[in-house]
Amino acid sequence: MSVKLDDTITPIVSLDFTIKVIWNWPLVALKELPNLYAIVDNKFWFDFDKYAIFKNPEEDLKDEFQMYFRSKDSKPPTVPYFIKNYTNGTLYGLGSNADINTFVFECVGVDDAKWETVIEFQLTIKRKTLRINSLSYSLLLQMLSLLEHGLQHMPLLQKRILLAWLGVQRFLPYRYLCS
Repeated sequence: MSVKLDDTITPIVSLDFTIKVIWNWPLVALKELPNLYAIVDNKFWFDFDKYAIFKNPEEDLKDEFQMYFRSKDSKPPTVPYFIKNYTNGTLYGLGSNADINTFVFECVGVDDAKWETVIEFQLTIKRKTLRINSLSYSLLLQMLSLLEHGLQHMPLLQKRILLAWLGVQRFLPYRYLCS
């Protein structure tokens, strides 16, 4: 494109420039997030790497996006009062007996043009049902929630052998042993 400025008094000035129009594509979700579990009266934290969850398809702006979490059902969309939502991809909290529930969350990736890409997942706050070290049980449930996808596709006999070998079969919810 070229612009010519001529006011018949000063010397003629012309400007040549190029305009490049780039389509703004929304972020691409790279994977689904697992359902998460936490135990009442135990601190929990879940760390997520935004680059492992979302990808910016625009070559020039690969790192230019933000990520946050929100509750799907709340208006305005926030997280429940007992959960802290950090901008580095961390959910941290401490649930009480009043908070026992399953919450539907959205992991939201926002690009430089404010396009939102949303991934849904659930956070379940469970009551303590066993008399074992609650921190160990909480860590065990968090580990199993990450392995749940693999356990769902494992044959029942292999699943029971693996859990018995780990020595955790008697501490697990029934759904891990029979589904």
